[in-house]
Order: sequence, then structure tokens, then C-alpha cells
Amino acid sequence: MLEHLLLFAFLFVPGFALAESLGLWKHSLVYRVGFALALGSAFDVSVFFLRNFYPLSIAQAMMLAFAIPLSLLIVKLLITRRLSFPVRPSKTDSLFLLAFALMAFVILAYTFTFPYFPEFKGRVDMRSFALQMDDFRTGKMPVLYSQVLYYGVYYLLSPMTLASGRESLFLAREGMALLALLSSFWVFMASRQIFSNDKSAFACSLVWMSGAVWFGMVFNSGLWPNFYGLLSIMFLTTIALHFVEGRTDDDNRLVIGTTRPQKSLRATMMTLGLLLILPVALTNIFLSHYTSLLFLP
Repeated sequence: MLEHLLLFAFLFVPGFALAESLGLWKHSLVYRVGFALALGSAFDVSVFFLRNFYPLSIAQAMMLAFAIPLSLLIVKLLITRRLSFPVRPSKTDSLFLLAFALMAFVILAYTFTFPYFPEFKGRVDMRSFALQMDDFRTGKMPVLYSQVLYYGVYYLLSPMTLASGRESLFLAREGMALLALLSSFWVFMASRQIFSNDKSAFACSLVWMSGAVWFGMVFNSGLWPNFYGLLSIMFLTTIALHFVEGRTDDDNRLVIGTTRPQKSLRATMMTLGLLLILPVALTNIFLSHYTSLLFLP
């Protein structure tokens, strides 16, 4: 249980602290949780990538991933003395969380019933996952060129080895089960930004929760980088659409008697904050899976 809590904190806390510090919150509670998870995972991947250039252990890299965002959050709280994250859950949020609880029960039941991968002839992914997790546990990093476009998800799972001495394959499988469960928040976040409607985002989340898209990747064939590539694309899409949305709004919002658009300070600060985290999102997508590059054009 400790390793699962550690993984959740590793995903959520850095993103929460960064979003709070940079003023990136908007929309509903579920959207905000999804944004925090997406930003946190992207930041963690970017920090762990530094292990290729500096002799950082897993523990040191994880401490760095926590320390930088939390330091910014402390400074923000000292200045403003308030948190912007809390918001009253909407009816759509409540329905989402109810469906999420059902999905959590199903994934938990499946994971305990089938604690190891089924055997597929010709597939060596599961064995390679165990070997890679063992390498991360001992501090060994593969050659750099083999990590690009593939290793982001392993960066996220490796901190679980700090909290448990269990077999790496079981840890990785359980970590991916947790990531698959939380991925519903990614889908809601991206769908809300695409359709500008909570109900549409909830409908998309329900389709995702059915497992039709990701179940085979996560639990059968073990195409974990492919799965994380989808999540990285959702996060970059959310950021990119903010700039498109902001430009459209500015074009339609003109002050009478002038040609200069009226732009709120909060919107400007959010745009600047998103520009700051854009390199993190791009690093994350380059380290997720090579198919995610199809999204960039």
C-alpha cells in the first residue's frame, strides 16, 4: 500500500504545487485534479530525465521533483495566504467520481485476481519491464538514445521500488493499474478543453472507463509506453487549446473606441504560466512513445 500512495503523491503533488503557484486552475474540480496529475507526471518525467546527465539516485531525483514545486508553493502562500484549488464539486463532478469509484473496484478486483501477466507468444515486453525496473532500482540507466521516445512511463514507476522490496514486475503492474485508473482524469481534462462542456467531457470519460481503448495495452500486451503516449498527447492538447481559445476570445472582445483587446490580468498570468510549463509538456511527449510525434504537426 505504501508504494501505491507514494506513486500517487509522486504524480499529484508536484503538479498541484506548480499549478497553484502559477495560477493555472480553471473549470471544475475533476478538471483541476486531472490537470494536476498530468502536469505532475510531465514534470516528474522531465526531472528523472536529468539522471542521464547527473549522478542522481531515484531518491534524489524524487526529492528534487517534490522540492522545486513545493518551494514555489510556499513562496506563493507566503505572498497570497490562500489556495485557489478548492472549488465546490458540480453535479457532473459527482457523477464522474461515482463512475470512477466503480472503475476502481473493477480494476482492483481484476488486479488481485490476476496478479501477473498472461503469456502471449512472441511478446517479451513483460520480461523486459521487469529487467528495466530492476535496473532503475539499482541506479543503472540504459543508454540515452534508447530512452528517448519510450522511457517516460518507467521514470514514473521507478519510485515504487523505494517503498517496497517486492518483485519489480508485480510493482510495475500494480503501478500501471493505478495509472490506468487515474487516466480517466486526463481524459476529462482534455475533453473539457476540446468541447468546452462538462457533460461532453463526462461522456468521453465514460467511454474511456469502459476500457475499450486501454485495457489490452495495460493488462494484456503490456504496451505501457503506448498508453502513456496517449496521456502525454492529452496534456499537450489541453495546453495548446488554451492558446487557441485565448486568441479567439481576444479577437471577439474589443473595447469600444479602441482596437486593442481587453485582456484580464488573470488570463495573462495563466498564459504566461502555461508558456513556462510548455517545455515540460514537450519533454514529456518526447519521452513517452514515438507514435506521439504524429500529434506534433
